Amino acid sequence: TLSIAAAISIVVTGLIARELGGAGMAQLIAATAATGFCLACGSLMQYVAFDYLCWVLTAYFVARLISTGNERWWIAVGAAIGFGMLTKYSIVFLVAGLIVGIVATDLRRQLLSKWLWIGAACSFVIFLPNLWWQFNHHFISLDFLRHIHERDIRTGRTKDFLPDQIKLTLFAFPLALAGLWYCFFSAQGRRFRIFGWMYVAALAIFVLAKGRGYYLAAGYPMLFAAGSTWAEQKLGSMRTWSRKTIQGVAWAALLANVAVVIAFTLPIAAIG
Repeated sequence: TLSIAAAISIVVTGLIARELGGAGMAQLIAATAATGFCLACGSLMQYVAFDYLCWVLTAYFVARLISTGNERWWIAVGAAIGFGMLTKYSIVFLVAGLIVGIVATDLRRQLLSKWLWIGAACSFVIFLPNLWWQFNHHFISLDFLRHIHERDIRTGRTKDFLPDQIKLTLFAFPLALAGLWYCFFSAQGRRFRIFGWMYVAALAIFVLAKGRGYYLAAGYPMLFAAGSTWAEQKLGSMRTWSRKTIQGVAWAALLANVAVVIAFTLPIAAIG
């Protein structure tokens, strides 16, 4: 089940690139960039793979909302967030970024849409059974999370949050930076500026709250999709030999990511 969730996340990352205007190459690059972490989280008996999937689905549904102009996609956004809350409460950081992005971009007009509020209601209804259980058990999970967080700070697990972002993405980190550039500064990416805010706001809150480095891992697929779309557009105007050289380097880097993750995280038996 974990592996299936991780595999779906890879596919959806490619679909996000498609919604941003990326053709087949951009979709493959984005999906490959997301493969490394998905291989790792899909092999661990933890909730990380499901949390990751809910973040990626939220980003995809937002992309669909923007690309199609169909406000009913807010229901899907709300459902993804609701199921994310059933998995791990840290998705509230993504929600915070989503709210910042709505207010800071042209999507603020969506605040007047009934579908946004219907989506928010769907999210609450899906989360309600968990909230009711927490209420009846004196919100015991918050005490547990507080204990875990204090332990992580005490043992130094949160002090390398920013360097950990490079460890999470490895050679795909430049692609994520390209995604931020595309969202914030590119004319073509202006419509999807909300993705930049969703990432930056979540990053800032995690830094202030002293979160673990991997908590933000699920924020990178949307940047990979944006970065691969931007790269595809730029490469299209280059000469053939330059384009092929850059593509070769990019593929080598991304496949190296996958190889590193396989070597260090997957339970592979020794040869011989």
